Parts: sequence; C-alpha cells; structure tokens
Amino acid sequence: AEGVDDGVSANGDETAMGNSVAVSFAPMEGLTASLAMATCGGTCAAGGEADTAQKLGIQWKGGDNLVNFVYHTEDDDSAATDGGQTVMYLQYALTMGMNKVQLAYQTLDDDAADSNATQMSLAFIHNMSKKTKVYVAYSAIDNDDNVSHDGRLDSGIGALDNTEAGSDPSGFGVGITHSF
Repeated sequence: AEGVDDGVSANGDETAMGNSVAVSFAPMEGLTASLAMATCGGTCAAGGEADTAQKLGIQWKGGDNLVNFVYHTEDDDSAATDGGQTVMYLQYALTMGMNKVQLAYQTLDDDAADSNATQMSLAFIHNMSKKTKVYVAYSAIDNDDNVSHDGRLDSGIGALDNTEAGSDPSGFGVGITHSF
C-alpha cells in the first residue's frame, strides 16, 4: 500500500529547506545593481551541509555605451571535495547608429585543481530593421588541463563540455535573427 510522504529524506534529514533573497536597485539614472543569495540544505545537500550561492550584477547604460558586470560564487559544502566555483563576467557594448559592437570576457575559477577557464568573445551586429538583425561573432576559450568547456561558462557550468580536457576551442559564427 502507498503511504503519505512524511517529508523525511533518504538520509533522515527533515530540514530539506532552501532560502533565497534577491534585491535590485537603481541608485541613479542609467545604473542598476542587483544582489541575490541562496542556500539549500537537507535533501539538496548530500552531506547535510548547506550549499550557498551569491550573485552580484551591475549594469550601466550611458548614451551609446553599455557595461554589464556579474560576479557569481557557489560553495558546495556538502560534497566530499568541499568545493566551489566563482564566475566573473564583463561585457561592453557600443551602439553606433544601426550597428553594435560587443566585447565580453568571462572567467571560471574552480576550487578543483587545474579546472579554471577563461572566455573572450567579440560580436558585430547590424540592425537591418526593428525586427531583423545580422551578426558576425567570434569566441575563444582557454581551458586548464582538467576541464573541457566549449560554450558559455555561466550556462549550466559543465553542461556543454564536448571537447577534450585541456583543449582551447574557438568558434566563428554568422547569422540572422528575426522577431515575429
């Protein structure tokens, strides 16, 4: 017979609770900042220790210039390796009439040995109309010996690993986007 779930996890932890808070503010025109923090304990923390994450985001827009900065840390205190990661992202965009140039730099600092990575990207975007854009982009990643990132480092870190560990992939793309 099936019973009612009593909320006790497989490891006997009844405190499977997560907490998060996020704050965003705009102290002056063109500047926005946000801060988010989260903890997760119990069943989402294998050793019963709470995992934590913090993210700081700052955006400044002035005239034709746009700067984005994100600093994100994660501490996995429940893992046997007791590790963590820090991701830092910096983007600059300059709009010149119907054209935009974007430059981005990103780092991944992992507590595991030889598991860091950096990425540099450059894009040129031309707005053909309000709904249609064409672009040319180039991106290169520098991986340490034990990682194989081949996509955006902050997008499901590790989810896009399809290259050989220690390799330094790069890519070039040309495309068109149209919004309906």
